[in-house]
Amino acid sequence: VKTILISAVIVDYIMPLLPTYTGEPILAAIFGGILAGAGLAFIYMRDSSTGGSDFIVLAIRKKKPQLSIGSISLAVDGVIIMLGWIVYGNINAVLYGMIMTIGYSLIVDKLMYGIDSRKLLIIVTSNGDNVARRIGEEIERGVTVADGKGAYTGNKKQIL
Repeated sequence: VKTILISAVIVDYIMPLLPTYTGEPILAAIFGGILAGAGLAFIYMRDSSTGGSDFIVLAIRKKKPQLSIGSISLAVDGVIIMLGWIVYGNINAVLYGMIMTIGYSLIVDKLMYGIDSRKLLIIVTSNGDNVARRIGEEIERGVTVADGKGAYTGNKKQIL
């Protein structure tokens, strides 16, 4: 709620004071994507929302945590842009919109997950088969299982 109120104040009172860019649309799409991506990344990092299509993005992310926020944003906003093309028929607006959307989805992912977004998670458990099965079912990720032994207790464990 706080974020939506702040966004409303910025849009209604601060944005009209800023100059309007009337230059090349391609530059507006590129730099708009970069700036929007940076802004959205900071909003997402604070577990907030702008009150727009990112509600859908965050709902999908909750169901499919293996997908990045940027890729979900690209898909959701890509559908919205295509619907705009069907309704308004302006191919130039579609192309510029897609350039901006691709730009901000890349920036969101880079700022949120880093340049190299690979992650490694090691789970040590005595219940490896059940944990591996649940990871496969719920997160839809593969799991490698290795046998291990606790250094302190000497108990047999599985390393996932």
